[in-house]
Amino acid sequence: MAANHDDSNLDFLKDITDFSELQNKIIDLERIIKIGLLTSSITHELNNPITGICTYAEIAKNSTQDQQLQKDLDQIIQAGKRCKNIITGILEFIKPSSDQAKESSQIEPHQIIQNCIDWTNFLLNKTNRISFHLNLSKKSCQIIGDETAFFQIIFNLIHNSLQAIKDSGDIFITTRLLKPPSRKIQITIEDSGQGIAKNNLKKLFDPLFTTKDPQQGTGLGLFVTKSLIIKMSGTIKIKSQLNKGTTATLTFPYIK
Repeated sequence: MAANHDDSNLDFLKDITDFSELQNKIIDLERIIKIGLLTSSITHELNNPITGICTYAEIAKNSTQDQQLQKDLDQIIQAGKRCKNIITGILEFIKPSSDQAKESSQIEPHQIIQNCIDWTNFLLNKTNRISFHLNLSKKSCQIIGDETAFFQIIFNLIHNSLQAIKDSGDIFITTRLLKPPSRKIQITIEDSGQGIAKNNLKKLFDPLFTTKDPQQGTGLGLFVTKSLIIKMSGTIKIKSQLNKGTTATLTFPYIK
């Protein structure tokens, strides 16, 4: 009888644990819904001032003969346009799938990767000693997808590497075309950062999961990144070891 009583207690405790986990998931889901509503409101509010910044930067650029100033203003204009594209991407992401009718186009991954690195170097603090090492396939290709979404994918992963490295280290970005019949491009982003604990690897793509400080991460970065990759018929795998760094491996089908 004692054994049956113990088993009943264990089943009861398991039921309580399962119920508690279900409650937590419902709370998380409610938070995601609220984030979606808040994001929609914020992105609409941001569009107008960003348009103003781009417009006045364009006027200033056309009003000066200083070439260095023109280059700096052009960086502001490009950053503003990228912000507007990201806002559009966010609004597209939080729409119901049935409402999304965005057309894909042929994009050049190597060029966008280079743009991401240029933009990251522009944003990096001068005190950071972080080096990029690029090893791109000699043969270029094109993939089908949204250019802004692909930029966001690569930039998010580079940004994660920067946060893992902190002050000094290396980021290696490699591309290669896989042999037929796969017809896929493989992109790896490897860093020499602090790495990820083994028990956290399976949770990386869960919404709202983060190991970062609240000021550094919301737990939505990799969740959104994976969603964008799947929309482009791609895959992502992440390998990591504590104190040895992290490697993200992406694949996308290419057309030529």
